[in-house]
Amino acid sequence: MKKILLLSLLVAIGFTAFCGKSAKTKVLTLGTIHNGHSTSKYSFADMMAAVAAFKPDLICVEIRPQEFRTEPYLREMMLATAYGDINKIAVAPIDWWDDKNDDRAERDSLGKLEAYQLLIKKADSLEQNSELLKNFSSKYGNPYQNKELDINFWNGQEYNNVNRENYRISISVFGDSPFNLHAVTRNAKMCNNIKASIAKYKAKRVVVLTGGEHKSFVDDAFANEEHCEVVQLNQLGQLPKFDFANLLEKESPKLYYTNVDSTKIEQYYFYALLPLVHGMNMDFNFKIINLANLPLVKITLDKWSKDLPTCSRLPYEWGWYHFLNGNYDEAIKYCKKDLASDAKTKEFPNYYSLRTIGFCYDLKGDRTNALAYYQQVREELLKENQTDIQIKEFLYNTEKQPLTR
Repeated sequence: MKKILLLSLLVAIGFTAFCGKSAKTKVLTLGTIHNGHSTSKYSFADMMAAVAAFKPDLICVEIRPQEFRTEPYLREMMLATAYGDINKIAVAPIDWWDDKNDDRAERDSLGKLEAYQLLIKKADSLEQNSELLKNFSSKYGNPYQNKELDINFWNGQEYNNVNRENYRISISVFGDSPFNLHAVTRNAKMCNNIKASIAKYKAKRVVVLTGGEHKSFVDDAFANEEHCEVVQLNQLGQLPKFDFANLLEKESPKLYYTNVDSTKIEQYYFYALLPLVHGMNMDFNFKIINLANLPLVKITLDKWSKDLPTCSRLPYEWGWYHFLNGNYDEAIKYCKKDLASDAKTKEFPNYYSLRTIGFCYDLKGDRTNALAYYQQVREELLKENQTDIQIKEFLYNTEKQPLTR
C-alpha cells in the first residue's frame, strides 16, 4: 500500500510540475462501445473523425502497458494507435487491472451467498427507484440494443450521468469490490496513468479513448485538476468526414508490434476482422452483420494475404467474406480449400466451412448439394456431443427449409 501511495504521489508531483509551467492541458475523453461500433450508428469511422478533429498531441488508449505493442486488443484502441503511429502522435497505454484476482469469477461466486443476494436486491431496489435511471430507461430503453444511437449520445451528458448514478449505487452498496470490478481502484489507476503520460510527453491536447462507462470517472478527475480543461465532444462542432479506408490501408502490424513475427501478424489481422464479421453472435446469425462494412473487410483481407499468404486461417476468412458478399462460387472454392488444409488447429473447425458451402448451394438453388453438406455438419457436431437443438440452431434449421437472405 505504501508503494502504491508513493507512486501516486510521484505521478501527481510530475504531472503538476509539467502542467504548472504553461497553459492548461485540454483533455477530451471519448467513450467507446467496443465491438458495438461495427453494427451501431456510432461507427469506428465516427470515433476516428473525432480524434482527428481534436488534433491531439497525445492519444491515450485503454490497453494495459504490459500488453501494449505485444498483444492486439480492442479494435478501436488498435485503430487509434495506428492513427497515432502514422501521424507521429504519441500513444500511451493507460488501462489497469489486477492479474492476481478474477473479479468476474469472484463476483459470480459471491453472488451465490445469501448475504450478497440481499445486497444485490438492495442495489436493484435503489436502481429501480432512481428517478434519473427511470427517466433514462423510459426514454432510451436498453441503449446497448439500440443501433441508432450515435457518437453524440454515447459521449453526451445523459449517458455520462447514468453511468455516474449506476456506479454511485453500486459503490454505496458493495464498496470498491468485484461487483463493480473494483471501479474506484481501476479508474483511479487509469487516471494516474493518464497524468503520468501527460507529464512524460509534455502533452497539451490529450484524447483518451476508453469504454463509455469510464468516461465520467475521467471527466470528473480532470475537472478537479486546476491545470487541465475538460473538453466535451459537442465542443468540437460538426465532425469532418474521415477517410477510414485510408487508415486501414496504412495500418500495419509492423507499426504496432515492438517485435513482429508470423503469429503476431495473423493475430493482428484476425482481431481487425473480429468486430466486423465475427463479433458477438455473428457466426451464429450472419444476418446481424453490417454488410456495409464488407469493403473494409476486403481491405484487411487483402493486406493479410499480402503479408502472410500461407496463413491457414485465410481460406475460411475469404470464404466467409465471399458468402456475405453474395459471391457463392468463390465462397465454395475458398471453403473447400479450407477443408483441404492440413492445419492441425483451426480457429473455425471444419463444420463452419461445411455449413458455409451448404448455405451457398441453398442460395444457388441446389438443394441436393446443400443437404449433403448439412449432413456432414451434423455428423461433425455429433462428434462434439452437440444436441439436436444446438445443431439445428447452428444450421438455421436449413435441414427442414432452404436458407433465405
